Amino acid sequence: MHIAVLADNIADRKQTERLLDRANSALASEIGTLYVDSFGDESSFLPVCMKYDLFLLDIDHDMAHCMEIVARLQELSAPGMIVVLSLIHISEPTRLRCIS
Repeated sequence: MHIAVLADNIADRKQTERLLDRANSALASEIGTLYVDSFGDESSFLPVCMKYDLFLLDIDHDMAHCMEIVARLQELSAPGMIVVLSLIHISEPTRLRCIS
């Protein structure tokens, strides 16, 4: 499984990488190898987004920007599941827009 981690905070990005590395070590025999690429901004990963099975988006500073990235992935018909990680409250209309 190929996973793209997009996090604007380098500490969060590195922590996510460590957690996925541990999961890979523990579950490799059951789910196969996890291949993780991490990015600090979307300009780096949007051109290669078609190879990922899962997108983990952790954008702390601007939820509207995060939703723009989600919309761009959907426009590109990126095949992977998109997971948004955030401490910011996401309103119900925004949540419903993301799910659809």
